[in-house]
Amino acid sequence: GLKEFGDTSRKALIIGYSDSERRGQMIGTYYLVRDSIVSTGAIVGAYLWKLGPALNFLGAAALGAAGTIFYVKTISRNRQSALNDSKKQLEMRRTRWK
Repeated sequence: GLKEFGDTSRKALIIGYSDSERRGQMIGTYYLVRDSIVSTGAIVGAYLWKLGPALNFLGAAALGAAGTIFYVKTISRNRQSALNDSKKQLEMRRTRWK
């Protein structure tokens, strides 16, 4: 199914950031960390479901909201940094032409 959708691009990113001698080790480490998080999430989800389906839903909603807030803050910070860099480059070009 779609579980491994984008797997090729993830592996390409991992390979691009790692040393050529350690590429296999880095991909293995990525999958170890990812699968550990997924397994932990499944266990926590099962426990919350045992306490009540509504609690499971609220926990998932809270994590989703936290992830969205983190994403928005990260993107806005990166965009502000890129905007400042563009302003500096433009100012350097203007002073060069004076």
